[in-house]
Amino acid sequence: STTSDEVALDAALAAGLLAPSIRFNPSNASAAFGLSASFAAGANGIPAPTVQWQRQPAGTTGFVALTDDATYSGTTTGTLVVSGVTSAMTGDQFRLVATNPVGTAVSGAATLAVSGSAPLFAQMPQPASAITGGVAQFTATFNFAPPGTLRWQRAPSGSTVFYDLGEGAPYSGTTTGTLTITGVTDVMAGDRFRLVAGPTGDPAVFSISGAATLAVTPLLVPPLAAGYVYSTYAPGLEIQTNGVAVDSRGWLYVAATADHAIRVFQPNGVAFILAGSVGNSGAADGNGSAARFNQPSGVAVDAAFNVYVADSGNHSIRKITPDGDVTTVAGLSGTSGPSVPETGLADARFSSPTGLAVDAAGVTIFVADSGNHVVRAIDLTYRAERQIVTTLAGQDGTAGFAATQLRTPTNVVPFGNKLYVSDLSGAILRIDLDVWSSALDLRSTLDTRRSYPLVTVAGLRGNLPMGPMPFSQYRNVDGTGSEARFGVRLGLAVDAFGVVFVADATNNTIRRMTSDGVVTTVGGLPAPQGIAPAGTVDGSGGSERFTDPLAIAVG
Repeated sequence: STTSDEVALDAALAAGLLAPSIRFNPSNASAAFGLSASFAAGANGIPAPTVQWQRQPAGTTGFVALTDDATYSGTTTGTLVVSGVTSAMTGDQFRLVATNPVGTAVSGAATLAVSGSAPLFAQMPQPASAITGGVAQFTATFNFAPPGTLRWQRAPSGSTVFYDLGEGAPYSGTTTGTLTITGVTDVMAGDRFRLVAGPTGDPAVFSISGAATLAVTPLLVPPLAAGYVYSTYAPGLEIQTNGVAVDSRGWLYVAATADHAIRVFQPNGVAFILAGSVGNSGAADGNGSAARFNQPSGVAVDAAFNVYVADSGNHSIRKITPDGDVTTVAGLSGTSGPSVPETGLADARFSSPTGLAVDAAGVTIFVADSGNHVVRAIDLTYRAERQIVTTLAGQDGTAGFAATQLRTPTNVVPFGNKLYVSDLSGAILRIDLDVWSSALDLRSTLDTRRSYPLVTVAGLRGNLPMGPMPFSQYRNVDGTGSEARFGVRLGLAVDAFGVVFVADATNNTIRRMTSDGVVTTVGGLPAPQGIAPAGTVDGSGGSERFTDPLAIAVG
């Protein structure tokens, strides 16, 4: 008798139809990690059948239909291509299913074997170096297209743990073959970077490059001495200045007193005029070269890169934004006057302010109001109508060496609740801003309703109200407290640990003072019996020479 299948087949043949059949089965395939493998199979039938590749992952049961994506292509053709194979794919099976209106045929299964366990890096990341504030790059290349995703990782100096980097300053290219670090900082020295390549969705299977180390060369800015600055950016350029400052990027700001301008020197060798016009004095706010200064003496920069200037010849305090916009913060340009406690910014008067500094929070500007023989504070904590200028120490219009007097203060530098001051007395003084507390304080540590006492940290102050000490007192002598001796003109800077660096112009030396008043000479040739030899010689161990260093900055 005739079966139902035979009857159906006879009917199909009579109608010109033929059920699919596998013409040839796929063969097993192998490939190295990260490369491609292919499987081919054929099927017959009338009409021609459609085909679909299926996969059964290693260690599982049941085949699943594939679709074209980054890993699989040709999933509905006679040839399946598997790209970027990984170790986890070893043992995967693939088969072809052919279908037409008459029936379905399934090929035998072929197995994939993957050799190796990592992509073949053509080049591992190499060690990189950069100066502080500069740019560093790490690059890795492959002999073939990297499988899956890329991600750069960083292990901080001294750590063995790597973590993924996110895209954003200072890092860019974190998912590409090249990682760029913009604005390298000193704390990045010794950091290690590596590239991880792995298939999407399969984090357990990836390859890791070797780790490359970042070296950072600190800028030669801590400390920088300046009296006449001979710039290596422009050989022969002579800049007379009483004030320099360094920001977190390593940019050096110079109050070019004789030029009536503010100059900037960048670590990459670029130098430019931030504001003012060289050789043209005046008293005008404006942008860049449209602004005018008159013998700017002191300069300071806050964390947001706003620059503050003691515009000595204009008897005012100026501000320059990072875009070069110049405004007058306090005082009336061209008009000097006595210091008046708790005065509004517009009504305040200064007399030849020489030095200034801004606190870490960027809300208080400390000013050495030289002509008035006082130290002032400009409080920017509140809205404009409540911002004031107050006198912290000294007696307005009276110069002297008494405990409450100053003789032409020239420089100020804050550290925490301490404010270090130099005046023309041959000593370094300190104002302790936290000696009182009051509910009326504008800030928690600054009581503007009091006059703060002056503490002599190191050196010996003169003993006549306006007369100088004997010349022999101005020697370069190291020691503690009153044992130390300084010249009469002192530039000040403080580092992150509270150590004060001193530009001793009279003695042509650079000094170092701890918070306990221990003074040592760190630059120039000490000459306890007289003035140290001058010069502009680089070197170390006492071979270096300075000429009249009036200002100093620590980066």
